[in-house]
Amino acid sequence: MEASLDVTKNSKLLRRNIIQMLPACFSLSMVYVLMIMIDSLLAGKFTGTTGVAAVSIGAPAYLIFLSFLNAIIHGTELRMTWRLGRNDKEGLQRAFAGGVYFTIFMGILLSVFVFFIARPLVMIFGGSKSTEEIVNLAVLYIKCCAWCISIQGLGGVFRSLFSVMGFQRDRMITNLANVITNIIFSILFINLLPAPIKLMGLGLGSACASAVDSAIAVILYKKHKFGLSLKPVVLKPAEILDTMKSGCPSSLDHILDCIVSSIINRLVLGTFGSDGVMLSMVTVINNIRKLGRMPIQCMGYAASPLYGIAYSARDKSSLIDSLKESFKIGIFITVIWEVILYILSPIVFSVFNMSGNAIVQRGTVIVLASMPIVLIVYLLISFFEA
Repeated sequence: MEASLDVTKNSKLLRRNIIQMLPACFSLSMVYVLMIMIDSLLAGKFTGTTGVAAVSIGAPAYLIFLSFLNAIIHGTELRMTWRLGRNDKEGLQRAFAGGVYFTIFMGILLSVFVFFIARPLVMIFGGSKSTEEIVNLAVLYIKCCAWCISIQGLGGVFRSLFSVMGFQRDRMITNLANVITNIIFSILFINLLPAPIKLMGLGLGSACASAVDSAIAVILYKKHKFGLSLKPVVLKPAEILDTMKSGCPSSLDHILDCIVSSIINRLVLGTFGSDGVMLSMVTVINNIRKLGRMPIQCMGYAASPLYGIAYSARDKSSLIDSLKESFKIGIFITVIWEVILYILSPIVFSVFNMSGNAIVQRGTVIVLASMPIVLIVYLLISFFEA
């Protein structure tokens, strides 16, 4: 602990420590953002504004259930962390194996549920304000993506185990494999499928990517030989409740984001027309926003451990210095990144076939200009969480 606390003794050491962590944190942030926005990017490139609108409606409709499953996975991760911290090997084994089977069971249940209520979900998340063509495409997309939930459930606890044991690189490897596989299979299916059902290619690509992601997670688990078996364990009701109570707060922002997306979809389609043209413009701007947040998330990942170390030592001076240094470095890299992103934004516009669109251009300027403010809010949240 003393060696760790030395890191917080002066600004130069703090700055060096944050800068050393930036490349890995930026890579993790980039992969995470690409995982979220890859379907809408490919929809814009290969299916036009109608496909983008269908993905904008369909994605939050199934992601809200995936967020619920991720709450279970994160709750399991916390339970494993507590058992590891107490050197409770039996408890760690039970938390791991029980979490694996509980997550798989809930993943299958949620996938079947989403598959059979795909059309009502689409109508709730904006389809009722859209055209029949967009609704049908969104339904096809959701029915394919529904199986991502159960497949993600298969590998989710293994990825959490990597974090608990300190193998963050392995977690990034699985995420990167997800992105690459998603791009390859989505493009392959889009080119193979006939025009009316091309959007199914995105859902199928996402499902295949989830399968590869989970398979790699299982392989890495076997490689590391953590000494934890997969002998079936049925969690007690109290353990399930503990898992849910621990994990739900971490997914609440994602669940709320899906709900807000539903409201925005309905407002845009109801106000500007049901053809999805304006909704696709909003989606482009939203993707620019996600790209703009990359250095902000990166700074949060890099600075949070320093906040935690200083707070655990009740070292108020180092705590404030850590926050100040993260603000300085964060503002610097955020401003540079937003300028670079603005210069390269025409490339993103062209992917969505919206080059020269004045509304998208103005929206991009507003979004990128707001990012330094978003950085301050994000770092303060990370500070108080840590």
